[in-house]
Amino acid sequence: MKGKFFKYAVGASMQQRLDADALERNLVLAELKSCLANYPEKQIILGWDYQIELKKNSSLYDIHAPGQMLLINLTRTVAMCSYMLGLTGSDSPSICVTQSGKMEVSAEDGWIDFKEHSSIKGLGFDHSVLSLITDIAKEAGGYVWTDDEITVEQWLGFHGFDVPDTVAQLKNLIEYFEFEFPEIDSLGNYWGQLVADDSALITLSAEQCLAMRNITGQQMPRDTKLLSNLMAGSRSGIAVHDNAAVLLKQLIGHATSKSWALSCLQRLGWFGSQAGETISDSQLGQLLATAMLLDINPFIGKQQNRKSVGSYEMYSPRHLGRPASVVLEGLRDHMVTNQWVSHDAAPLAIHLCLAQIAPEFIVRQVPTSIAIGSLEWVAFCRGVALVEAVVQGAARVMTYAQVMAYAQLEPVSQALADVHTLALIDPIVDWALINAIITEVEFKQDEKTTTQRATAAYQQYVANFSQVSHAYSTPLPDRRAIARSALERAAPSCDFLEKPLLNQRPGLGASPTIMSMIDLHMSGDLAKREWDFRAVFPDSNAPDLLSQISGNKKPALHDPSVVSIYNRYPDLLWLTDNNLEFNRQLRSYLNELNAALATTLKLALSRMSYFDLQDVLRAELTFFTVRDSALQTRTVPLGDGHVFRANWETQGDKDAVTGRFGIIMCASHRGKLTCFELFTLSGEIHRNDDLGKFIVQSGKLNLPARADFKGDLKYEGAVTPKERLPINRKCYIEGVVNDFRVTSSEAIIDKLIALPAPATPTTPKHSEFQNFSDPRIEQISALIVLRHPLMTFEQLKKSATSPTELERERARGEAVATYIVDLVVPFKKCIQDLTSGEHNRIIDGVYGCAMDAIALVGTVAGVASKTASIVSKATTLSIKLGHLAKLAIATGISIFNPLDDLPSIVRGTGRLVYKGGMRLSRQTQEIIALAKSQMRHIKGANKSGEFVDAGTQLIAGQGNWRPKASGAETLTVVAARKDFYWYALDRSGKAWGPKLNSFTVDAPFRVNLFHKTLPISYTRAVIEKSLPKAKAKIEEAIKALSDRGFAKDCDFILKAFLGSNSSDVKDRLLKYLKLIRTDFAGFSLSNLILDPYKDNGNLAAFNPQLYQQWVTAVPGERANVMFMEIYTRNLNAHFIGHGYNHDVVADDLIHEMLHGAAQTEDVSYASDTAKSRSTDQMLDVASLLNLASGKLAMDEGGTSTQYHPTTKAVENADSLALVISLLDQYYTDKLEFERNLYTVEQCLATRRTGAITEPVVLTLNRPE
Repeated sequence: MKGKFFKYAVGASMQQRLDADALERNLVLAELKSCLANYPEKQIILGWDYQIELKKNSSLYDIHAPGQMLLINLTRTVAMCSYMLGLTGSDSPSICVTQSGKMEVSAEDGWIDFKEHSSIKGLGFDHSVLSLITDIAKEAGGYVWTDDEITVEQWLGFHGFDVPDTVAQLKNLIEYFEFEFPEIDSLGNYWGQLVADDSALITLSAEQCLAMRNITGQQMPRDTKLLSNLMAGSRSGIAVHDNAAVLLKQLIGHATSKSWALSCLQRLGWFGSQAGETISDSQLGQLLATAMLLDINPFIGKQQNRKSVGSYEMYSPRHLGRPASVVLEGLRDHMVTNQWVSHDAAPLAIHLCLAQIAPEFIVRQVPTSIAIGSLEWVAFCRGVALVEAVVQGAARVMTYAQVMAYAQLEPVSQALADVHTLALIDPIVDWALINAIITEVEFKQDEKTTTQRATAAYQQYVANFSQVSHAYSTPLPDRRAIARSALERAAPSCDFLEKPLLNQRPGLGASPTIMSMIDLHMSGDLAKREWDFRAVFPDSNAPDLLSQISGNKKPALHDPSVVSIYNRYPDLLWLTDNNLEFNRQLRSYLNELNAALATTLKLALSRMSYFDLQDVLRAELTFFTVRDSALQTRTVPLGDGHVFRANWETQGDKDAVTGRFGIIMCASHRGKLTCFELFTLSGEIHRNDDLGKFIVQSGKLNLPARADFKGDLKYEGAVTPKERLPINRKCYIEGVVNDFRVTSSEAIIDKLIALPAPATPTTPKHSEFQNFSDPRIEQISALIVLRHPLMTFEQLKKSATSPTELERERARGEAVATYIVDLVVPFKKCIQDLTSGEHNRIIDGVYGCAMDAIALVGTVAGVASKTASIVSKATTLSIKLGHLAKLAIATGISIFNPLDDLPSIVRGTGRLVYKGGMRLSRQTQEIIALAKSQMRHIKGANKSGEFVDAGTQLIAGQGNWRPKASGAETLTVVAARKDFYWYALDRSGKAWGPKLNSFTVDAPFRVNLFHKTLPISYTRAVIEKSLPKAKAKIEEAIKALSDRGFAKDCDFILKAFLGSNSSDVKDRLLKYLKLIRTDFAGFSLSNLILDPYKDNGNLAAFNPQLYQQWVTAVPGERANVMFMEIYTRNLNAHFIGHGYNHDVVADDLIHEMLHGAAQTEDVSYASDTAKSRSTDQMLDVASLLNLASGKLAMDEGGTSTQYHPTTKAVENADSLALVISLLDQYYTDKLEFERNLYTVEQCLATRRTGAITEPVVLTLNRPE
């Protein structure tokens, strides 16, 4: 394949785009806040009438502007302006084309659909152009406008963000935009020269690491480490883990440290050590960090286990259940014992090492309650992965609260949702390793299978907690809704189900109340045929005394024409009792609630300390309940003013006042009793030794158990007095959270049941995951739910039943207790006055305290316990895990397929997924790339794209590099050239390291391409209009060769650019022109492959083999041979960058076609030097002049003494294309031709010997 490079100013244009994007982002944020101020809480956002002005060179501007230009040209004709004036009152109104193809014009009365007007004769309206604009609108966020005012909705859609529909979503989006990441220095995670996320970045080889270690050792006193030496020189303060980042920054920036780094640089001979090579302080700091890391850890560069520092494994099973601080101290001891670093310097050494290996361990202020291997730790590690994906090295300067604040923001696009899911993979593998679900050996052998097994286990485990949040957030079964659903099936066309229209059949005892069909079905009366329209029932014939006296007859109510509801809807007679379905749903609801309670208890038990859990698993367990007094008093008059008061209580009354929210559990083993307070709904367990002593001393263990009671629940027995207990009674009876402020209260303890010790006790594990499925724990949880549930079925039914008017009437005015829970928004109401007695059975009480349970689940899922959103957030992880499976299905990929191509430098995965033998698929890489682009737009970053600083005079290229000149291994990498030598590029685009030998550049380096591009139809239209210009240029060039008046200037041009003006050269050129004229005559768009994705730095590529097939094909088959490939992104940029200049594209097409019949090569190119949006094409032709004079070195660096022969000029496609363009210019723009001729003449006249080193700039293709 042969092609033409697309050379342009990378750094400048990229920085312009990033700056413009950042300005637009700020405007959007201001409009989002304005929208929020105008909408009340909980209101749905109906429309987005908020606008911003596009900024020139922004990502959206670059896609929108070509469409805007087409729209302006389409609508600003004289005929259109005249018509618009009559239609809108303005000859240049605002016009919009939507992605659906609708064209709308702004008028005083609103927007007018122009579709019905566009067919009017005389307007010259081109519908094909409108179709092209529509295609651009689809890529530009949905609209193309005649001005630069766009809607916020369009901007969000263009960048892939979800447009908020609710105030809550709007707030979340604003929080995303406003999230402030701490300032991170250019060192990132310190490991930039040792580890790269992208294989296109070069890192130090094992030999280079050894060389640096040797130089460090030579410069250090015996038995002294570099870090300790620099700490002493910089006089750093006392190092601890929390101040390590600050001290390291001070140490690296200290003059002593810089001096050492410069000395090391000179010894290594790296970039920056020679005269004329400048190196920044940040680059010196990176070198210093690399040297310290290599000096500290001798295992860097060697094969190590996953997330280990040497032989110290951060996720060793022995660390299970420990806080991070314990693991860090273990690493400190390991480093000191192995003499890697001194005890005082260890915190800094740990910080350096873990910033890349396991950054979650160096986040500051992580609560000690977050144990390694727990679900909270997984959620935290996911947050670390997310912040590292936005800013590498962010975790090392952030606190736990900052990390979790970012992690808890809901994704604002599908790509970000996918990345949030992918960010779970790495923490899940760590969780599976430390919980012994998978082993390190298994992981090394098959990463893909092992990772999938770990994910499946984690998903199954977390599903338990998803069930908890689902159970607590599910609304109670609604008796009315059930009745309505049944009636809608039985009477589908009925429109009066809710209207009170039905009377009971007249007669003795008939109800005077008028009822609705739904109410009657709820009470079971509808199917009895006793209720209907009053007119259906016959009038009574019984004598009416009142009418006889008054003389006024009772009005006739019967109307034979009225049809009975049972005749209208005969299926009403087959309705089943509504309570059957109501009861079924209630039982299902209660089962779910009980299952959630059991899960909560299992998690609470599995999280007990090792020794407490050991007591529970092997001991006999006795359970006690806590209640208020069930005292009942009867007063019997004895005469003479004396009364007798009889006090008693029944078992039924005692059950009624027993607290439902807690239970006491006593473990007895070998004469030792351990007592725990277990709060069932919130899942909290607290050891209470004082309570245990009281129970033993008071003989409560010997009381009869409630589970053994077989007597009469209404038997009036002796009253049990209250006792002062070392508990907070409200935690048991009212469900309040235990804040430990109340240390004692009066209540009564009753023995509930005893559970014998197991015959074969199990041993507790340090893993809550492993304990969770322990049979004894499951037995305890099931027993508590069975014997001490939150409510019985009858209690639930009574609480969930809202009586109808007829049912209240039948109760003869006796109020039926109604406790309705507002579950439309779960937990909207929290009961404020839970009293003792039977009120504990009311479901309001349960839900009033369900917050604690949801808070627990929220903690498990790694989300905040915010009342307003706790339910939705409680299921976050389970939803994301389900999404992980869907991701592969939805995108049609396997997440772990091998890569089919090398990713570009900015499309690395960051720290999202551990990369060993397993590689992410290309499509997954694209998902991550898109999300990272969106993260940058959210963050408002405007410096990350400044990859190559124009001021450094570096030329960046992508090519092939052999690390060892004699080796066969070849890598595709990016590099920068300085003074004829190639150097590695770091992630910020700066040159570093030793000179690269055996590097061959293939293409200019492109960085940070935006994911959107103009549609193929646009490129097709550009080429279609450029082809006639290419043909015209060829005709003019042929004419020039035979123009005697032009002979002298023509000879000069041929000599200057083709190396000779001999008749042979002229004949060859004329032959080439005639051949490509013939080729263009048979060439069409069907012979092109338009590729919008590939980006190898070329405008186009030509396939000589397919071209030959095309030449020899019969005319009917020629259209099927595609021998030229156009890279639309680059060709569009070339065309638009020169002010929509079709002549520029015509030269590009001529260049490509010369590869065919002329069989030219690509030896050298003219360089485009025009600024962006310059209409003229300005080319530096110095290299073409050197080629024609035999002074172009064979290697691109110019260090070789071997030069291309002058005969190569006439075989070079760009030389021929330039000559053709100049010959055409003689006729089309003679004034500019003469300027160009003078420029070349002056250059050649002043050159003595050797190659031309200064730019020789010619101006071509000026617009007409």
